[in-house]
This record gives sequence, structure tokens and C-alpha cells, in this order.
Amino acid sequence: MALGKRALKQEFNSFRKHLELGDKIPDFSSETTLGKISSFYEWAGDNWVVLCSHPADFTPVCTSEVALMSNLTEEFDKRNTKILSVSCSSLEDHLLWTSDIQKLAGRDGDLSFPIVEDQDRTLSFGLGIMDPDMKDDKGVSYSSRATFIIDPQKNIRLIHQYPSFTGRNYWEIIRILDSLLLIESHPLATPVNWKFGSETFVLPWITEQEKRTHFDDVRHEQLPTGKDYVQYGSPKLTEEEQEILHTSKIAENVKSVDGLSTPIQSRKNSQIYMRQTRTRLSHSKGEIEPPAGIKETLQGGFEAIYTPEQQARLKVDQHGFKVVYESNKQMELPKGLQDRGTYTAAVYTIEQQKRLKVTAEGKPLPTRTPQTLKTQTLSL
Repeated sequence: MALGKRALKQEFNSFRKHLELGDKIPDFSSETTLGKISSFYEWAGDNWVVLCSHPADFTPVCTSEVALMSNLTEEFDKRNTKILSVSCSSLEDHLLWTSDIQKLAGRDGDLSFPIVEDQDRTLSFGLGIMDPDMKDDKGVSYSSRATFIIDPQKNIRLIHQYPSFTGRNYWEIIRILDSLLLIESHPLATPVNWKFGSETFVLPWITEQEKRTHFDDVRHEQLPTGKDYVQYGSPKLTEEEQEILHTSKIAENVKSVDGLSTPIQSRKNSQIYMRQTRTRLSHSKGEIEPPAGIKETLQGGFEAIYTPEQQARLKVDQHGFKVVYESNKQMELPKGLQDRGTYTAAVYTIEQQKRLKVTAEGKPLPTRTPQTLKTQTLSL
């Protein structure tokens, strides 16, 4: 049975000073943008939950975070994970705020996950996530940027806290979630900077039979001490895990590296966009195969890209844009590739340039007017 506010405070106080890893989060009820949650336990069901707190509505960092979560909803759905946001503002403000969130996310319609009304800080205080350096006009602290990952048994498996002025890294949250899900079904540990699809550590105390059951190609690292505790292996993924690995490189609706719609708009004003007409072929209509590659971005996330083989064969750049030059629409498409620093562009090969008399970009070579030789009469 979900607890009322007074009982909830008493229940949370029993955890003082803070909730810790392994604690079972108390059940609670709350008003949200998608209606009342009478029981958190019932709402979560058998799913994992990512619960994120935000200091306040109508603030730039909070808005960018929830906007990215909106764009990553499909990623969490694939992992049987629900999203719950908590913000220290009123329900009325939440409902108004969602339009700003979706605008920044570049999405239409309503936000698909609920935002909890926590204007009186009951839930934030109970979770122990208050930020003493950030207070409202009445001197009441706002919440920090906290993240909890909660398993289907309602046990807390991750606690992250960021200061109010520092936005969190949601790709890291997905990475940790992937690790937790993999650990649930395999006797392994994930190394530093591990990413889904790469090798894991094999737990050194498991039997040889367990190794053969769960891993391919177990290899042992030879250490100076002679101790055999560093063992690498590729886990044998279930069909569900393989589906996540092959389809979750980046959410299909993410429009730029950081998942928001704004940055790509400025790129359209660059010279490369002014010189070219770039047409994105629709994946949803089956007009072109989906990207088969993946690239790590400077921001620490991942971006689905077309591999060099796909780019050459499909005549697209790494983002799936077909390049058609205005002055050469009737010409054959370029067959080569060139690294432009931030992306790979389609270019005409040297053989094409010589045969078609064009530059690498497909522009006609400048014509040269033969110069008349000047002669001088030398007087002796």
C-alpha cells in the first residue's frame, strides 16, 4: 500500500541519513503530468526504473536533460525500463513546461513519461537528495540532479548525484543499465569504460563448465604476480540482448550527437550545406537500409553511422544523406569517400575526375584559354 505524505516522511526518516545501494525504495503515491500514481510499486510493475530528479522547471539544464530523455524513450523501452522524473515545481508548471521540453527535443505530442510534482520537496527530502547550496526565496533547498536505477524487486542498484549547474550524462546511465542487465544473466563484471558489445571480465571463481556455458573465447591475462584473476570473455548473448546490441546504437529520432534538435540547425548554415543539396533517405519507408556502423562521439555517446562500405555502395555520407551537386545532377554519382573532419563526404574518385573532367566535389574543371606566344625580333 502506497504511503501518504506524513507516513512517507516517517518511512524515509527510518533510512536517515540517506538511502543506500541495496535498499528497497519505499512505495509512494504522487501527482504527475500523466495522472496520479497511486502506488509506485504497481506503476513500476516488473520493469526496471530510472528515476531522475530536477531542481526546478523552466531552467536550461533541466529542460535539456528531460528533452534528451524524451528522445531516448525508445532506448529505455528496449531495456524494459520505465522513466520517472521528479521536479521541485507545481503540477501546473510541469504541464506548461512539457511544451518547452518537446520543442527542444524536436518532437511533437505529449511527453511519454510522467513528471512528479514535488513542490513541497517531500519525495526529494525523503530520497536524501537535497542540494544545500541551491535554495528558493524561502530558504528551502532544491533537489540535486540525482539518478536512481531501481530493479524489478524495487532495490536501488545505482545512485548518482550531480550539482545543480552540471547536466548529467545520460549515455553513461544507459551504459550502467546495460551492465546491470548483463550481470543479471551472466557471471561477469564490466571493465573500465566498457561499452555494450565489447569484452567483459569473467568472474575468476566460476567453474570451467560455467565459462563454456556463458562465454566464447575466454582468455587469461598473464600478470607478473602469477595470479589468474584477470580473465576476458565475450558473453553469449540472449536473443533479447542481441536485439538491444544491434538496434540501440542511437535512438532513431535523435537528431544530433547530444540528442537535441538545436545544434543541427546551425550546421545547415555552414558552407558544406550551402554547396550541396543533401537528401536524407527515409529509413521508416524502407527506401534505404539502416546504418550498420557506430562511432563514439566527443561527448561520450554513440552515433549510428553508415560504414565506409555502405557509403560507397549506397552513395551516401555517414549520416545517410545522398549528396547531389546542383551543377551536376545529370552526372553519375561520386564513388569515393573523403574525411571532412566531422563526417565522411562522397567525392569523385581520381579516375572519375580525369574521365569526367571535374573536381573531387563534382564541379567542372576551369577551362584554360590557350595563350598566344609572343615573339620578339632581335636586332643585331
